[in-house]
Amino acid sequence: MPESPLFVKLHDLIEWILNVTAGFPRTLRFNLAEYLQRYALDLNEQLVRATQAEASAEGLHHLNEAGILLALLRSALRISERKGCITPRQLEHTSEQLRELSNLLRAWQRKLQTVALQTVNGPTAG
Repeated sequence: MPESPLFVKLHDLIEWILNVTAGFPRTLRFNLAEYLQRYALDLNEQLVRATQAEASAEGLHHLNEAGILLALLRSALRISERKGCITPRQLEHTSEQLRELSNLLRAWQRKLQTVALQTVNGPTAG
């Protein structure tokens, strides 16, 4: 799964976050920048864990945690823009990246939920 569009897009975002936070003002580098980096890397970790757990309640748990981390990233990026660490255009671009990631994440969650239901209910006659 690490070659999936979700991971490719996430790794691009992580690389961007690591690069841009290196230029944050010193007063924000050890809090806001660190949070952005941590949220992005924790998001990657949750998705890797979900690939290992795949079609299970544990997999869904990791995907739900990933959704929370996406929301935290979105919030921290808005704060970064308000503090002048990133431009409005950068915020707009990363917000679009986060929307794409969120859509891919929801599709994965729906897939796992469907598989989980089929496991519980058994195969459908058809």
